[in-house]
Amino acid sequence: MWKKIALPLFLVLLASGASAADRTPSHHDASAIRAQQAEIRGEVLSGSPRYGRLDEASRLELLKLQDRVAGLLGGVDSTRDLSERRQIELFNALESISALVNNDPGGRLECWRERPVGKLQLETRCATARGLHAQNQTYQRVWRRAGQR
Repeated sequence: MWKKIALPLFLVLLASGASAADRTPSHHDASAIRAQQAEIRGEVLSGSPRYGRLDEASRLELLKLQDRVAGLLGGVDSTRDLSERRQIELFNALESISALVNNDPGGRLECWRERPVGKLQLETRCATARGLHAQNQTYQRVWRRAGQR
């Protein structure tokens, strides 16, 4: 339940343009994110029981995602220093890591930028992987039915 509230709120805060005088919260603090990822990486590589259930492919995917996070955060002190596109990439990578660690791939929140029909400005949209999969299945059923007519 908390993910449904906290994660969209995190994304809104991530994308908001707060003033430079504001104290940087930990979710904007690149060094805090790097430290958390380093801790997870250390536990995964040491074979910690917490990550013992991860198979080799999942461990490799986790390490690859962490490399992506490190690349995105390279040379920045705050996630606010990243472009909006990079912030979304970072958010998606962190969500994928969380899904692997928590063994909940369908609960991963995925965000993207799109231009709704009739609007000029891009909007950020987010949905869970489970919701996107269900939506795609619905679209496929509709298209199959339309093709049978």
